[in-house]
Amino acid sequence: MSSFRDKYKGIEKLVWKIIRKNPSYGYRRILKALRKEGKVINHKTLKKLLKISKIKLIRKIRHRRKSGVEVILEELGEHVNLVKKLDVIELFQVVFGDITQIVYGNGKGVTWLMVYLEAVSKKVLGYSRGCNDRECFSCVSNS
Repeated sequence: MSSFRDKYKGIEKLVWKIIRKNPSYGYRRILKALRKEGKVINHKTLKKLLKISKIKLIRKIRHRRKSGVEVILEELGEHVNLVKKLDVIELFQVVFGDITQIVYGNGKGVTWLMVYLEAVSKKVLGYSRGCNDRECFSCVSNS
């Protein structure tokens, strides 16, 4: 294996230089930078060289941004599910809402249905149907 490393000694030094200058580079970008320097090698050769030389890529890991809903749920903490804390649920004490998108006509048409249900009796208290989700919120019909 040392003969492989000896063969690419000059490229190994250049790779170290590229990584120090651009720590976010992965092997593909390192390959492009090497080609700009006039050193053309196969990606498999570069990966093997990185492995044998124990060169670790110093890339920064990007963390996914939390969605608006995730932020709100995190801020609410233990107050997220107030129903769970109730020992006995009385009639009309808890009302659930559900919004459903209904696709029809082989995907050509879309409508939205919003329903309010009473938790104990499961009676529909109200509903709304609209062509978009905003219409459902703007008017609620009694059933």
